[in-house]
Amino acid sequence: MYGDQPFGTVENVVVRASQRGRGAGRLLMEALERAARAARCTKLMLLSTATRHDAHGFFQHLGYDGDRKRAFVRYLNRSEMSRSLR
Repeated sequence: MYGDQPFGTVENVVVRASQRGRGAGRLLMEALERAARAARCTKLMLLSTATRHDAHGFFQHLGYDGDRKRAFVRYLNRSEMSRSLR
């Protein structure tokens, strides 16, 4: 994208259920955007589980567009990862 300009990827944004609606997620996302801007990123790509509709509304409220692109994920080496987590 735009030559060799960097971009950021955000995945697994988690705020404890009891803390949602208190501004923690917004502050977290603002900090991520500041870091991305400081790194001269041209965009942030945000991945979210397809069924997390409340989270999608939150991200859209922050200005993220979930309608223009679609993300695909293929997990690799899953059995090796689960063994290392034991």
